[in-house]
Amino acid sequence: MHATSDGIVVVHHDPVIHARHHQKPSRRKIAEVSLAELADFPLADGARIPTLTETLDAVKAIFPAIRTGILENSRHVDPAAALSDVSAEDLWQEVDSIDQGIVESAHSVRARVIAWTANETKQWDRLYALGVDGICTDRIAELATYHWQVR
Repeated sequence: MHATSDGIVVVHHDPVIHARHHQKPSRRKIAEVSLAELADFPLADGARIPTLTETLDAVKAIFPAIRTGILENSRHVDPAAALSDVSAEDLWQEVDSIDQGIVESAHSVRARVIAWTANETKQWDRLYALGVDGICTDRIAELATYHWQVR
């Protein structure tokens, strides 16, 4: 999620948008454009980048079936409390911040630990040994056929 220059939260993976703006290639930070200006930067399929409110409204019919989670970029002091506070079911934790304490804390409130982004086999082995519940990787085919080496 990113805020536009006029403070509207939109849902887009990257903080920078790439588009053809008035027939010229353009690259802008979402934080530098207003919501109205953002409409000039359609996605590849022609759709516009949605606001957070529009996104939440779109998934209301299936909301109870969607797992919720917390995405952490650094080691959280008390993952169990954070997960409980927002009724999240998953802790998406940056791979280098995962240790036994993180896994045990999340599991204590029945949350899953999903590591991101783990692209090295030595990371996969360490995560497996720690008991993580899932791995996000750019090397899907290799992970799918990997022979786990618990060390």
